[in-house]
Amino acid sequence: MGRHGYLQQKKGNYYFRRRVPKELVELVGCTEWYKALRTSDREVARLAAKALEAETDEEMKRAYRALIGKPLSASETSAAATKVERRAEAYLRQFSDGIDGSDQAFRKRHGTLDQASAGQTDLTTLLKQIQNTPTRPDPDWEREKARTQLADLLTCLDADDYRLVEPYADEAFREAGLARIVTVPENDNAPHEGQIELLDINRERSDYRALARTIMQREIKALKRQLRDITDAELGQLASAGDAPASLSPAPVIPISTDLAPDSSKRPSQLLDRFRHDSRERRGESALTSFATAIGYLEQVTEDKPIAAITRNDVVEWYALVSQCPQKYRTRLKVETMREAIRKNETAKIPLNTPTTVQKYVSHLRTFFDWARRLNLISANPVADLTVERKPKSRATPSKTLSPDMLKEIFSSDLYSDAGNRQSYRFWVPLLALFTGARMGEICGLERSQVKIDGERKWIDIHSSKTGKQYPVPIHPELERIGFLAFVKKAKGSKLFPDAPIGAEGRNAYAPVSQWFGRFLQDLDLKRPGLNMHAFRHTFITACRNSGIPEDIRRAFVGHSGGTVHDGYGDAVGIAIRIEAMNKLRFDGLDLSHLYLK
Repeated sequence: MGRHGYLQQKKGNYYFRRRVPKELVELVGCTEWYKALRTSDREVARLAAKALEAETDEEMKRAYRALIGKPLSASETSAAATKVERRAEAYLRQFSDGIDGSDQAFRKRHGTLDQASAGQTDLTTLLKQIQNTPTRPDPDWEREKARTQLADLLTCLDADDYRLVEPYADEAFREAGLARIVTVPENDNAPHEGQIELLDINRERSDYRALARTIMQREIKALKRQLRDITDAELGQLASAGDAPASLSPAPVIPISTDLAPDSSKRPSQLLDRFRHDSRERRGESALTSFATAIGYLEQVTEDKPIAAITRNDVVEWYALVSQCPQKYRTRLKVETMREAIRKNETAKIPLNTPTTVQKYVSHLRTFFDWARRLNLISANPVADLTVERKPKSRATPSKTLSPDMLKEIFSSDLYSDAGNRQSYRFWVPLLALFTGARMGEICGLERSQVKIDGERKWIDIHSSKTGKQYPVPIHPELERIGFLAFVKKAKGSKLFPDAPIGAEGRNAYAPVSQWFGRFLQDLDLKRPGLNMHAFRHTFITACRNSGIPEDIRRAFVGHSGGTVHDGYGDAVGIAIRIEAMNKLRFDGLDLSHLYLK
């Protein structure tokens, strides 16, 4: 605030004064912020005003958010639920101290009698202290209390009834500026007699219900942990006292071999970073994200089980859930677990995970547990012989390649006849996909720095979304004639296609682009099962074969590895050889001269 625009001076003292925008007056509850700074020193007043400016900025931001009804984001929802979870954890830490059998823990939980302050004649005070000292908590009572609370929460969760956690969700909404306290007359007939405060909040909003559900799930998790802590504490006390009584029948514990590595006591998700590090040369970020998804689904079954204690039965239960689970259930059904999604899908009828998706997750788990076995984290792979039942493939598999007639129809459509579309991702992404064979996400995310020009040599450095590696693809002469390099030269900012929409469905960042292209094909009456933006990659490889381009160069163009010993010998195909091969590439029957830059 260099101008000190909110400072006023009266009789030598400074004041902070700032008007509230008219549209926010009702939400903020005043027409201006006004505060005496209690100083005549301008520098001190300036610093104080700067702090008040930041404070009122935040208040206006919350008010504007409430005005437009902007929903809570996923990260804000998670952060609000984490606050509640931390309070629960703090309570559980206190509680576990209380049921610990040691005198030290008991004193820490309940305090000690202040015997030093009691004189010989102060017996009454001492007796009163003893009488008022809290007794050791009864684990049976605490267990029954936790079980009752857990049963209530699970029942409410199943019924989408969030009243039990409304106080926490209300507070989070107030902090986000999506709820406010309003003062209303206690009696409508006598508005000046008394005022009461009410919370102005809409609990039917989808983001409110998502937040309340997340909080409820965290509370359920905390109660389950509390019940485990009670049992662990009792078992610890019994172990220190000698043999357990015959009447006690604790839940069976799967023994973990002492011959295994120390990390065998960790959960699979706690080992993911180590797995990522070991896989960094073979797998890209997209594949590793898919591994994390499969492991996250598994831990919905195994919860806090260490990796060495996961059994074949756990994997079978996981497989049954994944097979019956609706696709993209978190975004479509707004629930967190597969069990909830399956129950909710009885009425929603969203398509289930395909056998291909299930097979992918099974393959990921099998690979992950094979890695764990090699590191001596488990004694056997519980996914070793798990297979997915699939229908036999039809002999007549529909082609995923775009025919010359289809290409003609696409590139002579209204999209390409209007010169005003040349600055849009919709104009260039299909062309680049056709002439580079790159994946849709790799093209949509292109940056200007990835387009290289070295004299007569021109190419694009493609960053593979599968392997994370980079490989050069020469720029086809047709792309030059259509004006791609001129488009790159005029581009502003680092991104070539800043207008390409990014979705919120996890690792498939450019899902909206894929959806747009599906609608585009539909409008041209070209849509059929399996035909999408990826068809350009198939078409490119087919054209390379038909143009007589050798297999090793075809693979180099699209970033494929041959997977043979031969591939480990010699250097990669050079850029000069790639450019020579790219110049031979032809698409039979395709004439794009109407797109050439005039």
